[in-house]
Amino acid sequence: MLVGALDGVGPCAPVPPPLGYVLAVAVAPGQRRRGIEGSLLDRFVAEAHEAGVRWVFGFPDEEYPAMGRWT
Repeated sequence: MLVGALDGVGPCAPVPPPLGYVLAVAVAPGQRRRGIEGSLLDRFVAEAHEAGVRWVFGFPDEEYPAMGRWT
């Protein structure tokens, strides 16, 4: 599962809109280490690019520090 958004504005974004945001990526424990997470991110970035987005940002969640590796 990937939770993301395409938006015209962003919180303190250093680049002009439109922007993409990855809010969360989750893969079932039994399905990890198969490239699923990377595939989800690749697809989101490709769809964002098709929508005219030039920058996609990841927001790590303090509750799940592993998300920080995607930023």
